[in-house]
Amino acid sequence: MTSSQQQTAVTPLVIFNQTDEKDVIHAKNFWKSLNLQPPLESRLVSSDIRQRLPVAVHTTHGGGGTMKDVKELEKEERFFQKVYDKIEDERKAEYERIRERREDHMNLLQSLRNQRKNKEIFRHNL
Repeated sequence: MTSSQQQTAVTPLVIFNQTDEKDVIHAKNFWKSLNLQPPLESRLVSSDIRQRLPVAVHTTHGGGGTMKDVKELEKEERFFQKVYDKIEDERKAEYERIRERREDHMNLLQSLRNQRKNKEIFRHNL
């Protein structure tokens, strides 16, 4: 192969018909800039691929500390259970207050109904 044949084989021909010379220059520069970028596979390090796995976090401080860890976990569990029980007690107490208020309102409505009925009966009897 001669050098002209190699050059023709390497550089593809771009043909522009009925186009301004200025547009042709811009288009050629655009396509040359795209062709100059190396393909993703040829890069040694890619910005979109994680290169390392995350490091594992050690949760224990040694082999002898497991009983201490278990006791601390049990203590935390008891603490959180107490907090949960307290929240549940407060919630139940609030529901009880709401129930009592509702019952008071229902009794008030019933007594107002009874008063209205008594007044209607009294007016009717007159």
